[in-house]
Amino acid sequence: MSQISQSIHDSLSVERQNCLTSTIRKQVLEKIEHLPTSGSEEWMYTKLEPVYKVLSQASIPSENKSISELKESSPFSSRAVFIDGHFSPTLSRDLPAGFYNLAAINTFDNSGSIPADVLAKINKNAGRLISQKGNAFSCLALAGATDCAAVDFSDETNENQPLEIVWAFSSSTTNSFVAPRLLVFCEQGVKATIIERFVNLDQGSNRNEELDTALMASGEFFVEAGANLQHYRFFDSPFNAFQFASCFSEQAADSIFGSMTFNLGMSFLRSDFQAALIGENARLKLGGLALLGNNDRSDTSVVVDHLVPHCESEQIFRGVFDEESQGAFTGRIIVHRDAQKTNAIQSNQSIVLSDKASSFTRPQLEIFADDVRCTHGATVGQLDANAMFYLQSRGINRRRAQQMLLEAFAVELPEQIENETVREYCETRVAAHLEKMF
Repeated sequence: MSQISQSIHDSLSVERQNCLTSTIRKQVLEKIEHLPTSGSEEWMYTKLEPVYKVLSQASIPSENKSISELKESSPFSSRAVFIDGHFSPTLSRDLPAGFYNLAAINTFDNSGSIPADVLAKINKNAGRLISQKGNAFSCLALAGATDCAAVDFSDETNENQPLEIVWAFSSSTTNSFVAPRLLVFCEQGVKATIIERFVNLDQGSNRNEELDTALMASGEFFVEAGANLQHYRFFDSPFNAFQFASCFSEQAADSIFGSMTFNLGMSFLRSDFQAALIGENARLKLGGLALLGNNDRSDTSVVVDHLVPHCESEQIFRGVFDEESQGAFTGRIIVHRDAQKTNAIQSNQSIVLSDKASSFTRPQLEIFADDVRCTHGATVGQLDANAMFYLQSRGINRRRAQQMLLEAFAVELPEQIENETVREYCETRVAAHLEKMF
């Protein structure tokens, strides 16, 4: 067991981990005691030995109060900022009434600042999905969090004002383990949007250095009947870090949940999605876009559980891999016996721009019901030679022709974002990164 695993193991053994019942604590402890190896099927495309080397030397950073401002501008007026995993009230602004910062070393049975009904939901659900469905790294992230952003979107929520969660990391996170944690409830009939951004404050860092930090983000999303929750994650700030990000969701009847991850040049990112549709007529959309070069690594794993009838799910994942980068996608749809009339779609497409780049895809269907519509498609290829010839024959140089085709390929996900502010922000970031790639 690594140093950080042992430290977390010891702290969890004490009755002080916030909002985690004894049953959940036990499940988490069992999983972090058995960390996986690269030889296991779930991790066959990810080299874990360097991750364990970092974890063996890492420590959890203390609170950094020296950061007085964030230089990056943001189009979002409502913002919660966490520095090195610790909440920063001074850098946050215009927070909704349902936002709460939960410090992980406390219990909240007597917290007067949290309404009784919200506190009951937190105590019942915090950590439940991760402990049941998560892998060892998701459990490590859950257990190792310092502070936790908890959000309860109620009927007071302004659906036109997205909430931005900024996870910012300073130079003091070198040789560290940081675990951003998010817990979200979207109440019945409410529509809300939440954005997570992962920002490196050490702009002078050299991304070619050896990765020396572990960042493990976890999120649990509970979408009540008739609610509509949209979630977006942006990884577009270079880190010398092994990054893991998990998204666990549970949907009630007639609800809508969407989650998209944008990986713009991260050295290492493993993304896990675990979704459960437990109420009839629930709709789910998961997506991801990876634009990578250098020796970057992206590994995405998706599991969607259809447990009841008349639900829909859609997965759209796209990747562009240049130089010596590598992408991997494993998507699994499980349609249980009672989930008749399920409509499930999965699509994974990748473009490989270099002989040394690679992409692996593994679509999987497990269907135990007989009245369903399930499709999956996966392609890995190069840019269309005919399209390139056509553009170049019109006087467009090769570099610009490639960029135009890739923009057309990558824009599919941003175009599906409903909120105009988020969509424009995403399109700008994607276009800027594609320009940097060429």
